[in-house]
Amino acid sequence: MGGRRSTAICRRLKVTETTFYRWKSKYGGMDVSDAKRLKTLKAENARLKKLVAEGGGRSASQSFTAQVTPRSGRCGDPLTQILSAKSWGPRSP
Repeated sequence: MGGRRSTAICRRLKVTETTFYRWKSKYGGMDVSDAKRLKTLKAENARLKKLVAEGGGRSASQSFTAQVTPRSGRCGDPLTQILSAKSWGPRSP
């Protein structure tokens, strides 16, 4: 996506420019690996919250080790695509 205008990127990702610039301000300083790690941590946090809410049948460590396997080849989400663009220019009025 290097060098594309934000409108073309937004059209391709099917998001509004407002959403694009909100994502850019939130995740703009991150590398792709940082964003993937953040996504993994958010998923783990949601899983642990659910486990605590349910009372948990197994211990949290058993549950964690059973589900630690990362997904490979998943780079199709919009956040990863935006972060991999890396050539954002100033927002045009």
